[in-house]
Amino acid sequence: MRHDPRAEEAFNRGIAATKENNWAAAEDAFSAALRWDAANAIVWYNRMCARDKRGDKDGALKDAQRVLAIDPKYPLVHMYIAGVLASKNDYKTGIEHLVIEVERDPLNRAAYQNLGTYFEQLRCYNEAYKCYEIAMILGGDRTMLLGCMHYAASYVCRWDWTQRCEEEIQWELKWSPNHTPPFQALCIPGFDRHQMLAAAKHTWDSTYGKIKPMDPPSRKEVPCHSI
Repeated sequence: MRHDPRAEEAFNRGIAATKENNWAAAEDAFSAALRWDAANAIVWYNRMCARDKRGDKDGALKDAQRVLAIDPKYPLVHMYIAGVLASKNDYKTGIEHLVIEVERDPLNRAAYQNLGTYFEQLRCYNEAYKCYEIAMILGGDRTMLLGCMHYAASYVCRWDWTQRCEEEIQWELKWSPNHTPPFQALCIPGFDRHQMLAAAKHTWDSTYGKIKPMDPPSRKEVPCHSI
């Protein structure tokens, strides 16, 4: 696909740099390749990834758009754009890109799961429930996704859905005891105290576990007040 030998040499340098996690060098190499082969979606995609790894979301988003201008069905690019948009709280446009992705690949479990999350953020709980359900059918984590479905169903007062989820969560935990109960176990009748404590711990660790207390200010930073 890379007809110019200069573009191919630069591209290969970029790939080698990615294997060493040298994303700055990778971006420079892919940029060089684009000077000789600007119509190559693969090079744009790889520079998109390099820019993303460097934290340049805006630059990566522009590269993603260039990829789609060349090949509108390039794999996973719509998912990437959706993720960047979600980080900016633009879930509505993110959903549009995820819909295109699942049309391209109807078996993309992660896309359906992300759709569920985005619909949930927009308080479209019926849609969220259905997307989580499809993700589960496609092989996603049943216990986790059933918990998400239960959460969505409770917001639209679909107690038949919540009952189904509760029964299936209980079944999953009975036959897969190593699964961590979802946080819904804190309020679903039938869970024993051990399961409720495990659910509470898992919820706490996943929500607050990575938060570290701030260091106390140094003495010189403490403001002094004279009387």
